[in-house]
Amino acid sequence: MVFPRPFRSSLQTLCGFAAATVLWSGGITAIPSAQLTEWNEKHMSARFLLIVAALLIASPAMAESWANNSSHYCLDTDGAAANGGAVRMWKCEPHPNQLWVVRNAGAGFVQLINRSSNFCLDTDGSRRNGGLVRMWGCVNHPNQLWEIQNLLGGNYRLKNKASGLCLDSDGSAVNGGTVRTWECVTHSNQTWKRNVPFDEITHSAISRTDTFGGPGGGPFELACPDGSVMIGLRARSGSWIDALSPVCSRWVRNSETLGEIADQPFTGGGGGGDSFIRCAGRRGVVVSLEMFQADNRDQSIGHIVVNCGDFKQPSQFWNKLGGSADYLGESQRGPRAEVRCEPGLVAAGIYGKSGAFIDRLGLLCRQPR
Repeated sequence: MVFPRPFRSSLQTLCGFAAATVLWSGGITAIPSAQLTEWNEKHMSARFLLIVAALLIASPAMAESWANNSSHYCLDTDGAAANGGAVRMWKCEPHPNQLWVVRNAGAGFVQLINRSSNFCLDTDGSRRNGGLVRMWGCVNHPNQLWEIQNLLGGNYRLKNKASGLCLDSDGSAVNGGTVRTWECVTHSNQTWKRNVPFDEITHSAISRTDTFGGPGGGPFELACPDGSVMIGLRARSGSWIDALSPVCSRWVRNSETLGEIADQPFTGGGGGGDSFIRCAGRRGVVVSLEMFQADNRDQSIGHIVVNCGDFKQPSQFWNKLGGSADYLGESQRGPRAEVRCEPGLVAAGIYGKSGAFIDRLGLLCRQPR
């Protein structure tokens, strides 16, 4: 438990008898060090120690909000102190229904305790997609134990110990949106930001281009952190594209430039060599991808050319950074297509299907801010 600095210093005095300032019901009293031992004997009664212990116990633990990356709505409850209480998504607001105390449960797991009800985030333990998420009186049970997975870029995922599934939303930006457990995948429905100040939780709309590629793989979505845009791609590739990760950046108003932020996670397989492609200049941002299907039976993505625009004028062409690749992947024999953000929008991530390769690919787009 962390206390404000003056309170913490006073507690050190009370408990250790080493400082010359003490906390008393009437305020703060300065006592010369030479008189401290005599003062301790007179005033540090059992009753006073009980008062200190009560202050320690009564100090509230820090609580935080959890905002979903897909809807930008917050994890919320109905506030009922009853087993089976509702868990849902709700527009983010400073309300105890949306505040959660993260309590260490040991062995790499935590419990999430709601500030409003003091009940714990709980599941029915089902190993099937769509498992029930609810509130329940806090007990030491795997249904209530969660592993917080740090996905970098300020993104987190919650994996339940009982089911092995992840906390998931239906992605809808409406009050009362569904919260459930689902097989852990790389998708913004399952990624969360912790303790985002309410005045910084934005609701910028994400649009999607069409996708291009083959029929294989499972769905993925890698969105740049809210308020950021995509300025390039990291890849593992050879004859075709094995894995991809968006390179994201946030606009720095004072310097009128885009600065690279923390790496985003990869999606795809483990093969291929490392490469990257990035837009040049202070305002270069991705606006479209030209792609070829690979010359393989999976019809996966074999070749990518990144087209860049100006952050302030997205339709204006911007060259790629010198030293980065001109393209990703080698295979150009299959069909070709371009996916492009609508006029005035820029790329803010990628989505599609992946497995051992990048099977299908499209762009997530948003208005630059």
